[in-house]
Amino acid sequence: PVTNGHVVVVHFGSGDLAAYDFDGKQMWRRNLQKDHGDYTIWWGHGNSPLICDGLVISICIQDSCFDLPGQPSPSYVVAHDLLSGQRRWMTMRMTDATYEHCDAYTTPILRDNGDRKEIVVIGGQVLDAYEPTSGKRLWKMAELPGNRLIPSPVAAQGMIFATLGMREALIAVKVGGSGERPKDDIVWEYDQGISDSPSPVVSGDLIYFVNNGGIARCLNAKDGRMLWVQRLP
Repeated sequence: PVTNGHVVVVHFGSGDLAAYDFDGKQMWRRNLQKDHGDYTIWWGHGNSPLICDGLVISICIQDSCFDLPGQPSPSYVVAHDLLSGQRRWMTMRMTDATYEHCDAYTTPILRDNGDRKEIVVIGGQVLDAYEPTSGKRLWKMAELPGNRLIPSPVAAQGMIFATLGMREALIAVKVGGSGERPKDDIVWEYDQGISDSPSPVVSGDLIYFVNNGGIARCLNAKDGRMLWVQRLP
């Protein structure tokens, strides 16, 4: 669930998206599968919603089923009014990824640098950002390696830190830019003991992550140097 202190929004793997006030009264409810088609993500929809500027931002990044008959299954970013549930915008997000490589269980993040706000999304071998009030795509870095993706990105130190999935590298991408972003915008990458499930955490100049075997690592967030590694008790 996510809240702005007045409204609580929840999303379930059934597609139900609903908002409640702090007395527990349902304000609105809709179903994203009924609105936009069945979920085809392999292990069940797990993306959490985000609240920004009176909108609920939701993502669906899933197997396009390109190899099966019929229309491809949609991947998209969609915004609903926080108080009414009315759809405000929807932006399709189809990528060149195939099969399970399409799938992402990540949650979008809000980055505000004072000049503009960005909804940053990763999945389907693409890292990109959207303007919150209109859904316009601001920039995109495509053709990233990796498979299905679970960890969500984090923004700090003038960079976006993102895991590429299936134990592929953790990358640090400098913020800013527009349109197609080159791979040169990747400041550093680190590929040892990367998390397959937990999201990374940044505190000050340090970035921490834990892999599925319980091994924690701490890197210098500015240059990717490993500072320590240890097994958690």
